[in-house]
Amino acid sequence: MIVITCCDQMAFHCSQKEEIIAYESHLRLYGIRVTNRRYGVIQKISYCPWCLSKLPKSLEEEHASAVKDACGLVIDPQTFMHDTRVPSEFKIDQWWRDRGL
Repeated sequence: MIVITCCDQMAFHCSQKEEIIAYESHLRLYGIRVTNRRYGVIQKISYCPWCLSKLPKSLEEEHASAVKDACGLVIDPQTFMHDTRVPSEFKIDQWWRDRGL
């Protein structure tokens, strides 16, 4: 998985084990991990918190459409990664790289 970073600070935080910055490669989605006692979520971000550069557009809608077109499936984001009906290319960044997105 290649994480596209815009500055040294983002590259550093993306490489840390605590994973403050989240990157979902199959969605090209950047976010900040937010946790509380009950659950953890990813708060999507559009700009780098350090250098304020605009990050690449998330491909959530395109991903859902591509999976539906290829497999006839409407995906559940909560169970998507464990769904064996979904081809592996859609679980990594291969699907959007192959399509030039």
